[in-house]
Amino acid sequence: MSLDPRVPLVLAASAVWDTAAPVNAHQIARRFAARGHPVLFVESTGLRPPALSAPHDLKRVASRVRNFASGVRAGGDGVQVLAPLALPGSGSAALRRASEVALAIQVERAARRLGFAAPGVWAFVPTAVSW
Repeated sequence: MSLDPRVPLVLAASAVWDTAAPVNAHQIARRFAARGHPVLFVESTGLRPPALSAPHDLKRVASRVRNFASGVRAGGDGVQVLAPLALPGSGSAALRRASEVALAIQVERAARRLGFAAPGVWAFVPTAVSW
């Protein structure tokens, strides 16, 4: 069975696009794009809150804000990339829900701007399935 290449795809990834060590999400995105699918690669929002005392985490936060500010960007290989922002912390259910809603809004807006109608969604991380 094959998926019609006119079907746009939103891939909720477990990584960022610009990495020295591509993972399965990158390969899947590139392969679908090569087959003609419009692809939106939604970068991971992270699985843990950043430690503001860690220089590496501060660099990641700065990079995330820069990429978010630039909007959807061309990732190469026919893939469009979204770097969504997430609310920091996950201690309360209300904060987690607000972050999920904010993520859903960001993804929906990006997909709409790209002209995606009824996209398929592939989630590489369980935290993305609520949207």
